Amino acid sequence: MKRFTAALAAILCLIAAGCSGDNDNSPSGNTEAESPSLPPSIGEPVSSIEVTTSTDDISEEILSVTSEQVPEEIVSDEPSSDMPTQESPTLDVTKQISAFDNAFLGLPSADKVYIFSDAVKTAEIDGLICRAVSCYDEHEGTLYYMCDFYISPDGSRVYRYYEQEERFAILPEEQLTRLDPTRQNLDEIFSASAKLYSMFHPYSNGAVDGVDYESDPTEINGETYVPITNTAIDSKAKLLDALDRYFSGEIVTALMDTNKFIEQDGVLYVRDCSGAGYNPTLESIERELTELTENTAVFTEYDTFQYEAGETEVKEVVYRAEKHNGLWRFTDYTAPWTIH
Repeated sequence: MKRFTAALAAILCLIAAGCSGDNDNSPSGNTEAESPSLPPSIGEPVSSIEVTTSTDDISEEILSVTSEQVPEEIVSDEPSSDMPTQESPTLDVTKQISAFDNAFLGLPSADKVYIFSDAVKTAEIDGLICRAVSCYDEHEGTLYYMCDFYISPDGSRVYRYYEQEERFAILPEEQLTRLDPTRQNLDEIFSASAKLYSMFHPYSNGAVDGVDYESDPTEINGETYVPITNTAIDSKAKLLDALDRYFSGEIVTALMDTNKFIEQDGVLYVRDCSGAGYNPTLESIERELTELTENTAVFTEYDTFQYEAGETEVKEVVYRAEKHNGLWRFTDYTAPWTIH
């Protein structure tokens, strides 16, 4: 048994010596051939490259494989005309605009669902190409056009277009409230409406904010007018928009027919009136909502006046508002300066 083991060991040694003999291409003094580090081929896996014992041959083989197997469109800096190009998807501007709530957009009702439609037009605003969206109010199956909004490409900016003034206003913008007796309390309703109505007082400018008395007055139709600087109503279009939020078309027309406000050369002017106090003196006002239905609201006001002789008098005033096409407006409104 020992002899067999020794013979087997001798045979294994001879086989090992033959397999590990010196290679003619190996550098002198090395007992092992170092394996070159091969980079992966772009065209195909490394395993397909025929490895030789010469490092020079290996380098040439790698260069050959790289130059032959790398696709031309990858090597070239220029994109291939044959490669398909992916176009940017068309943005759904109606979804973009719907991401903003009604208060931000300045729409009349906070919880109403308005209809938006791609207007298929653009405008350059502040250096951005913005797309237009038309807004409609739906009432009893009929769509009523309200205005156009323009939204920036990334959806971060929204502008409202005022057609009469041909201007864009970035949103949100500071706006007057709109009459809504189902949401507003009495103080809110009448503080806003009375201020707007009182701007047309024939003998006073007390309710008009932003009158530029420092500038030279302008004579129009034989009357003296001064310009308005209040940016909320410094044009006829803005003034009409403010009045439309509380009063019917008939009331607005009657007020504008007084020529208290006149626009000339793009500037809104108010007639210069000398102040005049009420006579008698209005001592107190009490109001109540006496009727509210789906489309009608009636308010009753009790005004207490005091005369110079010390006498007092209480007068009752009735205001009526109606809802048309989803919007509330006063259809009967008494001038504050005519009730005494």
